Amino acid sequence: MYRELRIFGLVAPCGCVFLCFSASFWNSVTMSVKKRVKFFVLFCFFVFLFFLISNAFFFACVFCSLCVLWAKCFCGDVFEDHLDEAFSRETSPDDVVGGRTNGNIGNNEAPLHASSAALSDLLKSLIQATENERCAPDILPYPEAVVDGVAAQIAAQNEQIRLLSAEEKQQTAEKELGASLLPFKPSDIMALEVQRAQFFLCELLRCRLRKIEALALSLFYEGQLHSDAPTQLRGMLSHNEVIVADRLAELMAKYVLQAGLQSAPAELQYLIPNLPYAEGVEMLPVPELDQYVFCVVLDDLGVVRLGEDAVQAVHAGEIFLVPYRAFRPYILDGRVRLV
Repeated sequence: MYRELRIFGLVAPCGCVFLCFSASFWNSVTMSVKKRVKFFVLFCFFVFLFFLISNAFFFACVFCSLCVLWAKCFCGDVFEDHLDEAFSRETSPDDVVGGRTNGNIGNNEAPLHASSAALSDLLKSLIQATENERCAPDILPYPEAVVDGVAAQIAAQNEQIRLLSAEEKQQTAEKELGASLLPFKPSDIMALEVQRAQFFLCELLRCRLRKIEALALSLFYEGQLHSDAPTQLRGMLSHNEVIVADRLAELMAKYVLQAGLQSAPAELQYLIPNLPYAEGVEMLPVPELDQYVFCVVLDDLGVVRLGEDAVQAVHAGEIFLVPYRAFRPYILDGRVRLV
């Protein structure tokens, strides 16, 4: 026991001096946090091994307890300081306005924020157009400005993501000081935003294609000369959608003929009206305009006829469950949206 006390009396002052020195060294040295932690763990291991070799197990346990307390006091503060510094550096408005490069913020920070804001504004219009198209039983006008704007913003932001990712990889390779400890990067957030825009854009086009497929024969018949089609939806389509509708109608006629319609008389081998030999417009598919839909009123519409015997004053912010036909003109004008 006397031998152990003597060993502890020699080692304890040296250990205290070393702990104080390492505490100041921890905060002043230009070393990454991972290297600091490795250095501290290695030091504790060798000191603990020294005590075990000296048969001073009790003092080894005391020393480990002191090391744990020291790590809790100093290491926790260091990690919190790094996280706070990285967070403040990435969210500081001065860095965005001044265009400074700190941590993961590049010289093109202002253009990135401008592009994200533009995409966000277009995304709101795209989401509303997608919801309307998804809930409407017929085909709504093709939102050319919104679709083209979102597609252009997606292409521009993908290029910015590529440049930002290359810059982040370069910073990681160079192991620059003050790098963010967060588990994600600015390019990851931008990529998620782009994926969200791509989802709604694809959903809008998918909804329109499903309706075009169901109404292909009516859309094709509308394009015929002197047609008396019961629908007027061909003008709602884009140029490419018109081509798709016509090709679908032609393919339908071709495969129905191959399936057995070719055995019918020539005057009856049509899927569209062929008067006076075949049926009229009643054979064409039409959207169900009397389908009930939920509507949110965006503007004061005044007195609106909701049915044959129903008239009501409609104000902004109200929600209705009505036949689609009643609010269709206001939906086309953007004064009512479907939900």
